[in-house]
Amino acid sequence: MERSCHGIIPVIYWVVWPMLVPLSLYLIEKNARRKKILGIFTVMGVLTAAFLGWCLLNYTITTGITSYHIDYTLNYPVLLSWIASAVYVGVTILPPFISGNKKMPLLGILVLASFIVTEIYFPGYIISVWCYFAALISVVVLYLVIDMNKSGSNAQLVAIREI
Repeated sequence: MERSCHGIIPVIYWVVWPMLVPLSLYLIEKNARRKKILGIFTVMGVLTAAFLGWCLLNYTITTGITSYHIDYTLNYPVLLSWIASAVYVGVTILPPFISGNKKMPLLGILVLASFIVTEIYFPGYIISVWCYFAALISVVVLYLVIDMNKSGSNAQLVAIREI
């Protein structure tokens, strides 16, 4: 059974995540050099989100169940889709490794490992399976936020809440 895919879910994983990951790390970064690099990733994330948002508005996405997975068919321009996908992976995986927070690479390792596992064991289902792993990894994000709160990084978290 195939359906056209619209609604808030594709907006979250195609538009929000490529912006939110680098932006959130940019906002809490204290080191000026790292912050500048994270700023570049944030701009790349915003551009990727703008392109994918434009694609959501102008092209169809169909979904179906295949081999117990959600199968997304993206009817985007192929070349631009490959470029956007590569940048998307970069802006969602690399920023935790750039962060000055000593525990943030844990997040990067988990996201990278989940991407590799998904590519190896679930080729063709990267969107649905990697999103599943991302939901599980959200527990680590909660841990990192609680840890930052305990370690005196409250000012950073308050600044993010005020935006």
